[in-house]
Amino acid sequence: MDDGEIFKIECHDGTWSFDTIDMTAFKAGRRLGQSATPVIANFAAADGVADMKFWHQRLGHLCPEYVRLTADRDLMKGMMVRKREHQRCEVCCVSKQKAKPRQKKLQGRVSAPNEMIYADLLFLGQHNRTRFSAVLVTIDVFTKFVFVFLLKSKTQDEVNMRIQQYIRWAERQTCRVGVEGDDVTHQVKTILTDRDTEFVNHASEQWFAGAGIVHVKAGPKRSHLNPCARVHQTLVEMTAAYIKNRVYFRGTNVSPFQLMFGFRPDILP
Repeated sequence: MDDGEIFKIECHDGTWSFDTIDMTAFKAGRRLGQSATPVIANFAAADGVADMKFWHQRLGHLCPEYVRLTADRDLMKGMMVRKREHQRCEVCCVSKQKAKPRQKKLQGRVSAPNEMIYADLLFLGQHNRTRFSAVLVTIDVFTKFVFVFLLKSKTQDEVNMRIQQYIRWAERQTCRVGVEGDDVTHQVKTILTDRDTEFVNHASEQWFAGAGIVHVKAGPKRSHLNPCARVHQTLVEMTAAYIKNRVYFRGTNVSPFQLMFGFRPDILP
């Protein structure tokens, strides 16, 4: 068409993308001696049907068995695995080597959301190309739901404010959707952190005492007692807590998102 638009559509690994090009502006540019093609917009649409290799990569190099369980148990809307064979992933072999975990735990037995939460800081480094210097990671022991806050600084005031913000949010939002008869408020009872001054200070202890929350402090070289250390590795590998909360978790046999809110997440936009 003389004055219309041209659509060039390409499919790469289950994602359809195309640019829209304004031919009128293109012709006007050529008359003025300009050779650049003016691209108006770029669009992409995801296809929920893909093979095991593609889903393994899309879900942050998730364990292939967990990919199969997430699809077979219909834990995520819009997800279908076309080919189940999975070849050896060199990226996983190199990046996921770690020391043998210790077996000691402090979590004990929990039977409901918010009975115990973990909190820890993940430092991003000085040259991370963002305005943030740290990430506050919180984990609910029962649901394994991960919530993160991006911090501009790791000061006591900012860390305390974000922890209080998470506790207020969790106590009001947990299991409010999709669980029949679940109108009980799940209050936070225990929080576990390390002994750094960002977590252990007069303001935080005073607030926890006023809210009736027990603050358990793990000593130095006790990272095995706090699962945030393991989640740090997962978040760095996946680059998003969004993915971790929406895939199969072995300890609960469902996704943390579904256990936290009572309904299945949707993988497609």
